Amino acid sequence: MLRIRLLAGMLLAGCCFAGVTRIEVKERTDVLGGRAFGTVGPYERIAATAHFAIDPKLPANRIISDVDLAPRNPDGLIEFSADLYVLRPRDPSKGNGIVLYEVSNRGGRGMLRMFNLGTSLVDAATREQFGDGFLLDQGFTLVWLGWQADLPQTEGRLRLYAPRAQGVTGLLRAEFVVDELVYTHSLADRNHIPYPVLDLKDPSLRLTVRDSVEGARQEVPRGAWDFADSGTLRAKNGFEPGRI
Repeated sequence: MLRIRLLAGMLLAGCCFAGVTRIEVKERTDVLGGRAFGTVGPYERIAATAHFAIDPKLPANRIISDVDLAPRNPDGLIEFSADLYVLRPRDPSKGNGIVLYEVSNRGGRGMLRMFNLGTSLVDAATREQFGDGFLLDQGFTLVWLGWQADLPQTEGRLRLYAPRAQGVTGLLRAEFVVDELVYTHSLADRNHIPYPVLDLKDPSLRLTVRDSVEGARQEVPRGAWDFADSGTLRAKNGFEPGRI
């Protein structure tokens, strides 16, 4: 059986010309100091980096924006990596054999909060953050993988480390609504990393405001706003709450 599985894995890798090239384990520790969960026993926490290589010529990868501009390795593949986080039974034979994979929203870990009633959306470390331990009591293996490269620089979030294309420029649109009067605002959502503005003095750049999604846009005079830096917009009279 082991030979068949290994052979199947080799064939799959050969057909796809893409996938995980290696797993780099950064940290491996017992969950809650080795506490037993149900009949499954102790769990372990694995923090790692998953390294990938994809073929930009494959049809499935053609939808990636600017994929042709990404740097390639000598084999013509595009390399990148992502944070990998796993909670699994220390003795895998005692688990239920099921992996629950969560697409990590903004680098967090929502499963522990949703199913275990835990208190953390990032890296759980205490009994309260793990909640009632429901998923672990049942023997599930929990897996998260970073997929966003523009996350805020907050410790514990799972990230994608994407290659950077050089010299790419284009039109950037940013839209936001504030709850209180503020004088500066990021061009990105929720403190994510924004695309930088190329020329802060470009006279063709426009700022508009409207009162509803379908409302008429009113252009704000260029002298009433500017940029605090390449990723932050600034308004002389402030941004009004509730307006888009």
